[in-house]
Amino acid sequence: EKEVAARTYADTAHIYLAPGEWDIEVKPLEQSDVKATTLTNVLSGDPENSHRTISFDAGKLKVVTENNGEGWDAVVNIYEAGTKTKAAGGRTYGKDDVYDLNPGKYDIELAAMKIEGNDIKYKESNVEVKANEVIEVKHNFKSGIALIGASSSSGLVDCVVKIQDVKSKTTVASGRTYTQKSNNPDTYILNPGKYEVKLTALGDHKGKEETFTMEVQEGKTIEKMITF
Repeated sequence: EKEVAARTYADTAHIYLAPGEWDIEVKPLEQSDVKATTLTNVLSGDPENSHRTISFDAGKLKVVTENNGEGWDAVVNIYEAGTKTKAAGGRTYGKDDVYDLNPGKYDIELAAMKIEGNDIKYKESNVEVKANEVIEVKHNFKSGIALIGASSSSGLVDCVVKIQDVKSKTTVASGRTYTQKSNNPDTYILNPGKYEVKLTALGDHKGKEETFTMEVQEGKTIEKMITF
């Protein structure tokens, strides 16, 4: 098998082929997710096949992700509807993210970055993309901020932090306070809800534990300092 390549540069590409039949694959560039088109059994030297115009009639899918109404970074995965065949993907980085896709139906899965909890993923199924049209998928994640720390009469206390969602009984976040003011209290961006927080002391206070419940509200900050 022999391969010959050329590029159109948004105009016309000239390919000189030896006599015979050829399969010609044409693929769009410029970070497009539109599938390639293949012309099969093209006979070189045939005047009727001397020029071919290929049309990529793609549609555009615009993905918008927010947190509390402000632009927010999220991972985007786009699948052919009802399958796990990936058509495209990327990250929003808090800005509108646009994908060129073949016309058809797609399942869109979004996963928020830096937020922890049980509502950091979103799926919209059977989104129809039409040729030469723009369709938008938008989702607003919700979060609040929890500041969790520990101290004693001698200063800040290093602790292991475990945060469990009260309703589902699942652990959604964990961390460590250390003994620096820059990290104690430690910061957690959580979905709104009630959480059970367990602190296990290290160092001089090793073996001591404290557990408390806190409620995180959308767009608000709550702080809890435990004293050992």
